[in-house]
Amino acid sequence: MNTPPAPVSATLGVLTRIFRTGLLCWAGAIAVVFLAIGYSIARWGQPDRSIWAYSGTTVRWVLLVLGILVAPLLFRVAVAHGVTRRGFAAACATGFGLLAAATGCYMAVGFLVERAFYAAGDHPTTLMQPHLFDSTDQLHLVFAEYALLAGACLVTGWLVGVGYLRLGWFFGTLALPLAIFPTAAVEYLLGTRPSTTWGLDGFEATVELPVGVAIPLAAATVGLGLLFGRWLLHGAPVKSRIS
Repeated sequence: MNTPPAPVSATLGVLTRIFRTGLLCWAGAIAVVFLAIGYSIARWGQPDRSIWAYSGTTVRWVLLVLGILVAPLLFRVAVAHGVTRRGFAAACATGFGLLAAATGCYMAVGFLVERAFYAAGDHPTTLMQPHLFDSTDQLHLVFAEYALLAGACLVTGWLVGVGYLRLGWFFGTLALPLAIFPTAAVEYLLGTRPSTTWGLDGFEATVELPVGVAIPLAAATVGLGLLFGRWLLHGAPVKSRIS
């Protein structure tokens, strides 16, 4: 007798099937474009900076959009099929965690490939913006930075989507500055310059925390964002406010 999958694992499977193809296509397209540019400059020019580092901005926008779409697309369908709000939130949190870890690995591999291109032409891999790492061969810090930033973008998107479900369009829009907090806070804690000012002109991270402090605080910020989204989801109506 086959045992039906648990609601959390079943919902996670649905999330994976829906977004897998799109994410793989975006990952492939970003890798081809930025690494091709990096290879071309290393082969025929004199690169003065890492090109792959700029791909992080595009990656994070993709993850932000994914985070926004998850709840509006799937929450009501999941509940209609017997998944509890807690189960849906747990599945999303698990999926976000796995995707953030995959993003950290993806960015680290991209830096390795770029270093090989640059090393072949005896070019340095220079970072033009502040990062948690000083050199792209510090793979553990590359992974940590991009995994945490990816998680923050996913959580910001999650809060935007859940906020609109819970509060409606008017109050959901007013609450957007609160949804931005996880990403802005993680960027600040890690000491990285924001890839976007999020409407805060002139904002730049200036804090310089030890790595052993910055990483746990950033991870805790992402976790708190997930918990707040779960709390918002608890009061979200199952039926659309618009008939």
